[in-house]
Amino acid sequence: MWSLRCAAMSQCASQELVSRGVTDPARVSVGGHSYGAFMAANLVAHCPQLFAAAIARSGEFIVC
Repeated sequence: MWSLRCAAMSQCASQELVSRGVTDPARVSVGGHSYGAFMAANLVAHCPQLFAAAIARSGEFIVC
């Protein structure tokens, strides 16, 4: 499933930045507009432990 692959890639990227000392793991955030907003919401849903904040602007979401 593509959404899980995107989540896994984001997790790997974040871990790499933390290991290099570039990123504070407690302050990682994600944001996007339109389709990027959908992906930001998707990432937060699949990796809530990874992101401290998310901004999803002008996305289309189905809440069940």
